[in-house]
Amino acid sequence: MIELDKSTPDWSLPLKHEEQYWKQYLNGGRTFIDIGANVGTWCINLSKYFDKIIAFEPDPRAWASLNKNLELNNIKNVEVIPKAVSNKSGTIQLNLFHNPATNTMMDPVMMGRAEKPIGQHIVEAVSIDEFVESRGIKDVDFIKIDTEGAELLITEGGVRTIQKQTPDFFIEMHGLFYERLRKTLSFVECDVLDGGRCGLSLVKHRHKWPAFENEDFRIYLHGTSPTTNDQKELRLKQGILWDAPGGFLAADYKDPIAGR
Repeated sequence: MIELDKSTPDWSLPLKHEEQYWKQYLNGGRTFIDIGANVGTWCINLSKYFDKIIAFEPDPRAWASLNKNLELNNIKNVEVIPKAVSNKSGTIQLNLFHNPATNTMMDPVMMGRAEKPIGQHIVEAVSIDEFVESRGIKDVDFIKIDTEGAELLITEGGVRTIQKQTPDFFIEMHGLFYERLRKTLSFVECDVLDGGRCGLSLVKHRHKWPAFENEDFRIYLHGTSPTTNDQKELRLKQGILWDAPGGFLAADYKDPIAGR
């Protein structure tokens, strides 16, 4: 039975589509890179399936709870790294919110966020490719990215790793930029998972999709996109995220890495 730090705010997670994913499609493997680990939702649940987990979490509040949760459950195969991940190494400004799971290194105004940050935190950032290559890691089997709008930047910084090591992945997406993520990963056959009110995810896995218990879940297979009616439904379900302006995206947005 999993033991949890009771002060941790987000153990209502995982979201339903995330839980569906790891229960039904994940084989486990050697190295899992968890980007946006927060308080350990994925790490705790998947630690028994992987030889090693590398968990990136830049918010001091969240990684303190993550470390405590790992200690409570006597989990030894998770390395917690208190850094952000982006498209290159440097430093970034992390916008902090009351709930650490909603922090973002993107401009919250451009993302359509109504809530104002409670503060900012300057943190080190690395790219997936630079980190993996500097460590000599050659056995990445799974990557999860959930970073409140920075997913495209992070993916751009991990293309070499994904090309060479062909890991499965689960990338949480915001708004309409799933098409740009798909273009960035055009060399991979990956699907879009509509998790109902939980959001969209770009997914690569090794098995066929079974029937979902939740009728809100919908799959758009590689090479397909939501229909006009589906897009209307997605806007109703996801509101601000779906219709957020495009200016915060990687190619248009001023790079958050300092000095560029």
